[in-house]
Amino acid sequence: MSGYVLGVDGGNTKTDYLLHTMDGALCAHLRAGTCSHEAIGMEGARREMGARIGELLAGRGLTCADVRAAAFGLAGVDQIYQKNALDDIVKALGFPNSVVMNDAFLGIKAGSESGVGVCSINGTGTAAGGIDAAGRWVQVGGMGATLSGDQGGGKYIASRTLGAVYDAVYRFGTPTALTARVLRRFGLSDAEELHCAISTQFQYGRAVTALEVTQLLFAASEEGDAVARGIVEEVAEALARSAAGCAVRLRFDGDIPVVLIGSVWTRGRHGPMMEHFRRCFERFAQKPCRLHVLEVPPAAGSVLWALELARGEVPDGKTRERVFADTRAL
Repeated sequence: MSGYVLGVDGGNTKTDYLLHTMDGALCAHLRAGTCSHEAIGMEGARREMGARIGELLAGRGLTCADVRAAAFGLAGVDQIYQKNALDDIVKALGFPNSVVMNDAFLGIKAGSESGVGVCSINGTGTAAGGIDAAGRWVQVGGMGATLSGDQGGGKYIASRTLGAVYDAVYRFGTPTALTARVLRRFGLSDAEELHCAISTQFQYGRAVTALEVTQLLFAASEEGDAVARGIVEEVAEALARSAAGCAVRLRFDGDIPVVLIGSVWTRGRHGPMMEHFRRCFERFAQKPCRLHVLEVPPAAGSVLWALELARGEVPDGKTRERVFADTRAL
């Protein structure tokens, strides 16, 4: 089967551009900076994607006419007007047979063999997306904790964790085992120094990362600390509300595939958070689900989606494994 497909995974910090043959073999890969319109504007996104895709194709002696389909999973595609604007940009770049969606949807194409289901992102930030067999799609979240319930992601979880310790130290909050863990990580012997340490090492410095604080939370939760477990369950329920909010607006027969992506889900793998998420999801959606932590880069989903567009059917297992093997090696 002649021709090529293009997959693009555009995050807030980096973008992967992948060119594959119609049987799923990787031909070329280019990693560049962000193409997010939120960072560089719509015109900047057009210039950046155009330049990088041109570079990718030129390296193989190809043009856009050689690409049978293209799939773009882009951060910041949270509203229909953003999607429409980026759709127009992609088509103007020379890809009439293309799809542009939030990068949350790449998890579904990579993590669900049927290419349908719900995806929950819990990484730097959080959002949820769903696609059903009829091609209908829904996104919930992506507008912040106050507006759209994005009470997840590493930064939010770390802030809630440090906030609980701050309350325990200064504001008559519930005593928690997190206090000792946080003081040790910040190198403090005196709790009265916590205020300054949070400011200089976390809020305005990089000595202590959100992922490190999240790991402290998970360790205390595993040991049964009530405050830590409360934060874990609060976040899990918020994420489940968004994911189930997608599910009930679509149609699924039988168990709903739910793919978990993002560093908190994939690197944290905190059992109590996943189990509480599952219970809450099934309660809200009124249907059972099958959780799957994504083991491959989300960029694989962009390639599989482009192949689905080009072939007119979901790629078979052999093709999926070939794409997975290539993208794992990036």
